[in-house]
Amino acid sequence: GKQPGPMRFSFPAAAVWLSTILPALPTWGAASAWPPPPEIDVPRAVQEPAMRADPADPAWNKASLLPPLTPSFGSTSPAILPKTEIRLLWSPQALYVRFLVQDSAVVVPYTARDADHFKGDVAEVFLDPSGTQRVWYEFEVTPHNGVYDAIQLCTTEPHSGPDGVLDKDILDRNTWTFKEWNCAGLRTVAHEIPGGW
Repeated sequence: GKQPGPMRFSFPAAAVWLSTILPALPTWGAASAWPPPPEIDVPRAVQEPAMRADPADPAWNKASLLPPLTPSFGSTSPAILPKTEIRLLWSPQALYVRFLVQDSAVVVPYTARDADHFKGDVAEVFLDPSGTQRVWYEFEVTPHNGVYDAIQLCTTEPHSGPDGVLDKDILDRNTWTFKEWNCAGLRTVAHEIPGGW
């Protein structure tokens, strides 16, 4: 029969990560009053990517390529981010995300599941299936395949500055993190390669 075409995904300045398979996730909340985020057409995977973090894997040849990332954390962000290539594919079972990061000085201070991996080098995915900025999934993967996954819950009307980052007051008082949650079916692989990971 006829194969489905590309799937359209909205992404609010999201980061994603290296050779990751994200299973279907539940959606909560009502429609958002926020302006529509950018959209990208993501093709259906003709073949499942191999879980080897191999930059030459042919499964990624027809994947969507996200535009370059820009810093989003105001004065705490580096002026220039490492060059990162992010590609996306989908299948009925999963969203596939691949990062290729140019990085000459990899920093990985932790290895345990759900550690504070953000204190070192990570690639991240934030998924908000409802588009409300009230409940979202956060995923981080380190260059050594350390994993952090959590559900984030905002208990008030979300408000962001022009950079798209939630206001500090909301983050401090009205955002709850559930690190106890582990994403069933999540598969990741990451490792260093010459000049990056």
